[in-house]
Amino acid sequence: MNVISWFRYGLLLLAVLASLNSRAQNPTYQLTVESGGYTDFKIYSLNQYEDGMSYTNWTRLKIAYKDSTSGIQTDRWYLSFKANTTAFEGDIPSRSLPLDNVSLYVESLVAEESSATATLYQGPHDISDGFVSLVENGDEGIFRMTITYQLDPTLGYSPDYYSSQLIFKMDTVPIL
Repeated sequence: MNVISWFRYGLLLLAVLASLNSRAQNPTYQLTVESGGYTDFKIYSLNQYEDGMSYTNWTRLKIAYKDSTSGIQTDRWYLSFKANTTAFEGDIPSRSLPLDNVSLYVESLVAEESSATATLYQGPHDISDGFVSLVENGDEGIFRMTITYQLDPTLGYSPDYYSSQLIFKMDTVPIL
């Protein structure tokens, strides 16, 4: 056998080992924003300024989790969120709105398989720049979540177009 043949067999062996490793990874999970990925608050009327405003069922998430290596679930998933900024920034740079002027409320968390469960913290949750738990102890399965946002009255703040990015974090923890 010449050097080129050994090189080809080495590459083939490397490819086979890599494919075996990718199939053995445990667990697999996916968080998908199906709608409502960007939330901004346009305060431009006296009614919104005095009464606040709501985006009902605005964000829809799909959560998929599979603990596939052993056939026995060894981990549970959790979902948390936080703001990417320390305040809602206005279009006018000197204007900002505190994060706790907006609350997040989980309207529903529905599992596609009837036996899948998770611990839901519906809220309301004040938005902050530190992670806040929404779901813990999630089973294997596919879940769908809908989220509502509520802006409190903004009396004392300037009318503006306020926005901030929210980060949703999904991860796993071992079952103890």
